[in-house]
Amino acid sequence: MFVIERRRFFELAAAGVAAAFVVRTRHAFAADPVRVTRKEATVKRVDFDPRRPPRGMPTLTPPEAGVCHAEFGLDCGVGYSIEPVSPTAVKLFVDELDLITLLDLTLYTQVGSPPKLHAHEESHATIAQYYYKNAVRHAAAVGKAEIGKSYAGAGRDKKSAEQDGYQKIIQSLTDAYMSRTRLRALAANNRFDDITQHGLNPTPEKDAIAKAIASDPEA
Repeated sequence: MFVIERRRFFELAAAGVAAAFVVRTRHAFAADPVRVTRKEATVKRVDFDPRRPPRGMPTLTPPEAGVCHAEFGLDCGVGYSIEPVSPTAVKLFVDELDLITLLDLTLYTQVGSPPKLHAHEESHATIAQYYYKNAVRHAAAVGKAEIGKSYAGAGRDKKSAEQDGYQKIIQSLTDAYMSRTRLRALAANNRFDDITQHGLNPTPEKDAIAKAIASDPEA
């Protein structure tokens, strides 16, 4: 079983709002307006007692005894210029970006599960990491496409209008990045489950992985 979520997309925007909303002058930008840092994927393995499942583990539907929980993330720092339109409206121009890509995987397997189940969940993690390997290239591409774009923001005052415009930038960045990584990993993992019947048939995991990614290979 493979589960994926969106929780981390806005982490930096929510935690660093005061630092992020900075009006920058045009001459202050770095030579490269898009800078990307790729964090190595983390993998955590948890053997659990079904009578006391760990907090935060996705709910399993019997006879499921394991799950690979994947969390793709994109932390965004945005440098922008601001053009006041009215006391309650602004226009933001994207000038530079600092992007950090992340992938956190947690593999849950029931205590006493057979090796086949462990291999199945490890395969889900392998597929997720396959679509994360070119994260820098994907993030740079979507970031460069944002440079120079403008976003209208509206609110009850200038500050809230600026925040509205900023959130639109974050949404655009994360949607574009996740379509290149997260959504492709999810689709491939669903194909993998179809091929293996959720690990119930004897198809070797290596062969099933190859078939699952064949229709959408990474360049």
